[in-house]
Amino acid sequence: MSQPPSFSNKFTDVLIKLLFAGSGGYALYSLYTDDMPKAAISALVSAGAALMTSFGQGLMGQLTDSMKSRGEQTGKLVDEALNTTADIAWAKLSGFHKQYLEALKAQCYAVEIEGFQDLPALALEEVFVPLRIESDQNRFGRTTGPQEIWDFLPQRDQTPEQFPHRRMVILAAPGYGKTTLMRHLTLMFVSHPPANKPQFIPILLQFREIYTLMSIADAIESSDSLDLPELVTRHLSLQPEFKNLQPSKNWFTEQLKQGNCLVMLDGLDEVPKSQRRSVRQWVDWQMRFYERTQFILTSRPHGFELQPDDPSYPIKVNLKLKVLDFNPYQKKDFVEKWYRTVFWRMKWKPLLERSQQTMEGTPLIEEQAKFRSEQEAKEAVGDLVRQIVSSPALNDLARNPLLVTMIASTHRSQAVLPKRRVELYDKIFDLLLGTRPYVKKTALTLTSTENKAILQVLAWHLVNAEITRFSPQQGKNWIAESFQRCVKDQPFTTNQFWGEMADIAGLIVEKRLGYLEFAHQTFQEYLAARHLREIALEGEAKLRANLTNDRWQEVIRFYAALGDATIIIDALLEQPSEYTLSLAKKCMDEGRGVKFETLSKLQKILERAPFKSESLASEISLELWFHQLKKTDDNVSINASLVTWNEYQLFLKAQRDNLFHSTASANSNLIYKDADNILRGLSWKDARWFCAWLSTQANLQKDNKVFNYRLPTRQELEQLPAALRSKKPWTTNPNVSGNALLVVREELPQRYKALVNYLANGLWKGADSNTSQVMVKLAGGSLTRKALREFPCKDLQIIDQLWVKFSGGRFGFSVQKQIYIETGNSLDVEYRFGTFKNFCDYNGWNWLAQGNYLDRLDRQKHVIFSMNAPKGHLPYDYVEHYIDFGKGLGEGRRYWEEIYSKDFFSRTQTCEL
Repeated sequence: MSQPPSFSNKFTDVLIKLLFAGSGGYALYSLYTDDMPKAAISALVSAGAALMTSFGQGLMGQLTDSMKSRGEQTGKLVDEALNTTADIAWAKLSGFHKQYLEALKAQCYAVEIEGFQDLPALALEEVFVPLRIESDQNRFGRTTGPQEIWDFLPQRDQTPEQFPHRRMVILAAPGYGKTTLMRHLTLMFVSHPPANKPQFIPILLQFREIYTLMSIADAIESSDSLDLPELVTRHLSLQPEFKNLQPSKNWFTEQLKQGNCLVMLDGLDEVPKSQRRSVRQWVDWQMRFYERTQFILTSRPHGFELQPDDPSYPIKVNLKLKVLDFNPYQKKDFVEKWYRTVFWRMKWKPLLERSQQTMEGTPLIEEQAKFRSEQEAKEAVGDLVRQIVSSPALNDLARNPLLVTMIASTHRSQAVLPKRRVELYDKIFDLLLGTRPYVKKTALTLTSTENKAILQVLAWHLVNAEITRFSPQQGKNWIAESFQRCVKDQPFTTNQFWGEMADIAGLIVEKRLGYLEFAHQTFQEYLAARHLREIALEGEAKLRANLTNDRWQEVIRFYAALGDATIIIDALLEQPSEYTLSLAKKCMDEGRGVKFETLSKLQKILERAPFKSESLASEISLELWFHQLKKTDDNVSINASLVTWNEYQLFLKAQRDNLFHSTASANSNLIYKDADNILRGLSWKDARWFCAWLSTQANLQKDNKVFNYRLPTRQELEQLPAALRSKKPWTTNPNVSGNALLVVREELPQRYKALVNYLANGLWKGADSNTSQVMVKLAGGSLTRKALREFPCKDLQIIDQLWVKFSGGRFGFSVQKQIYIETGNSLDVEYRFGTFKNFCDYNGWNWLAQGNYLDRLDRQKHVIFSMNAPKGHLPYDYVEHYIDFGKGLGEGRRYWEEIYSKDFFSRTQTCEL
């Protein structure tokens, strides 16, 4: 049977007939209809056409072939357009869009906490803490302080052409939650689309998956480059959550062209360095082609830094965003959400379900279970937060979601927490390879030491190859020698080893079918560093060869923290660049101690460096400043040098980033630097805020001592050289004008360690509770009138000074005493009814002035633990101990009002608060 003519053939025939067969045919028709004039004219035209026949025949042959080819091309375009239209129509009719979003929801519902096998799947929405982000716009004064990712996404009423930052990159060190943030965005646009944002269709791709999954490097470097829609459809077809869908490339192409998608490309730094250039070019091509689409990339900072002399290398972005450290409130919020979720899902919810199923006795009801769960979580959170804030080193360590998760998991299993990052990783591996399998009665075949030795070799090969994913056979080849040495004659295979590391220890995961990787990349880097320590000179030589390789940065930092870092730091200083000097400083911070000579050497290099790294230079300068302190007595040290402009900028940046709760002025019209770079023009209050901020700097807290940083007294200042006094540093007396900043360091008794750290972190409730605990202990166990009259003045002064300094003058005993007097109360005459109420009305203790007596819980519900509380509102908890004592006399609140308030504030007067 003959085939019907193709569209292109039919189209070509019709076109030729229209062009060349029209005139002669029309003459015959005119004669037939007796229209002679028309026939004559037409005949002449036909005669002319006949003369052209020879010419036309040659032309016709060539033109027919040409038109046929063009027709085929046109047919192809029409066919593709019809297919695209059909695919889009099919996607709408089949509900693909809705199915795709549901699959994304399933994929991103749970937060990934690989490595902690006994933890349940925690819902991302239950434990997510918003990350604080700083943009490069802050440098130009367009915004102030940290923001959230939502602040940079377009508004709903904006068209794609109006999107302010269509190409963003989020930069953060390992563990800062870049991937979790992308999953959170995906989940929000799928489950709870923000009303003020475009209804984006999320597309989430991780570089380590799309790169290895489809041999993307080969496709990128070929002329037939893989485009983004094809990449998405191939990726989805291999994901378990999307196995029942039939993703359409044409549908994704149309959505991308229309600007309906939010494309998130996660982990650019995980592409091997040798292939990063071609991947960057591919990413840039896609962002240029789909110019209406919103893109977000993520990377470790040094995985994104570009070669300025190679214009083909960079990815062109509109905005760089940096994830900031957790501030104290984020740490507490994260720990509370984490423990609340873990206690409910791991303990009380299963108990509730079993109780209701067995029907024996009185079943547990949901309200009881939730109450008990909340109580236990509250106790655990309180203990963990106390441990974190009581140790500046541990507080500094808990700076990102991964480390806080590791700290919380370790705290749940062990009472004592480590104070250094490398010690935390040591604990985690001991926990996952030893303690936890033993407790769960799922002991591993090999010992913790043997398993760690094998994993170290595996990690070393992965780092050396600059990859994170491996096949079981590839891993088997790498660990063969070490594995055989540990296994000896036991009937144990590498496949069984992979299974135990995945199912019991949780250190190895299979995120893609047939490929394994460590649960977190920092686990791989930590183990590789341990291996390099063990192979001594060979490991040191390997590190030296990779000092400037950004893929090795974390390995070098772990290596420095595991032993003597002198050789590595010296090697970094031999190749001075902004990258190597910054890495040298990190190695110094994580080491157990750094020689003064090494710090001085780094400072000198920074002073003559051709590039500017003012922040790094200021950190070194501040640390050197405290190395040069000289003691004036047993507890007080002072340095005859003034605070510089650059050091003060570190403080202002911490305030701007909400890492410290101060309210100092940043008005550049008031504060300035003189010819010697000395800070000038700051107020007395701002000088005191700077002293308070110093307590948050973990690298200044040495030998586990407790320090109070303050302004000098007039007497201390008189002991310094006249040239320095002429600069007029501020003293403890605000009424004596000053124009420079000098800091004194005073060592405090250990009992004030927790209080200093609670106050420095703005955790007012913990500080309030700790204040009363310290006072009760100093009073001998109870706050009697006799104990109060004899309360040590020195301790009363320390507690008051700390509260006043860390609150900017809002809280403290001296503040309360002043309000007490100003509201009509006297320290010398008998109690007068009504004046105490004025005092309570002023500082917000209204419940104490009420006629009816409230119980302790009701009273404490009214306490405001915030800088927004009325002046003099805190501390408060010490009052409760007076009230409790008064209960024995049947007086309660009245006992505090008539006796203790007068006695206590009289004591603050005699102690010169």
